[in-house]
Amino acid sequence: MFNLLTYQGKGEEKIVSLAVRNIGLFLCSYEPKLEAEIFNRNILQYSINLIDHNCAGIRREICWALATILARSPKAIQECIDCKLVKNLIFKMTKDSDPKVRSEAITAISNALYKAEPE
Repeated sequence: MFNLLTYQGKGEEKIVSLAVRNIGLFLCSYEPKLEAEIFNRNILQYSINLIDHNCAGIRREICWALATILARSPKAIQECIDCKLVKNLIFKMTKDSDPKVRSEAITAISNALYKAEPE
């Protein structure tokens, strides 16, 4: 499933969008071992490329998946900050041309603010 994030070919947008949606659903589980999977499989690195994809559906799905990651823990939030994904999400919530992408980016940032530690 994770390998589909790099798929390029006929029907790319539909395949990548479905892969991102499935990863987001996978990440909705709150099992602690999943957090290690997020970082071990470089999901955040793939997200950096997909958050600026020309297809709004893929941008929306990756923002949704990031919202599930940012709802997990302060460690996940820090990892997203370190990868510059939070900065990209802030840009998406204010500047993306698609209102659904902006809405998912707002949800992701809200999750990060809710789960963040006060420091």
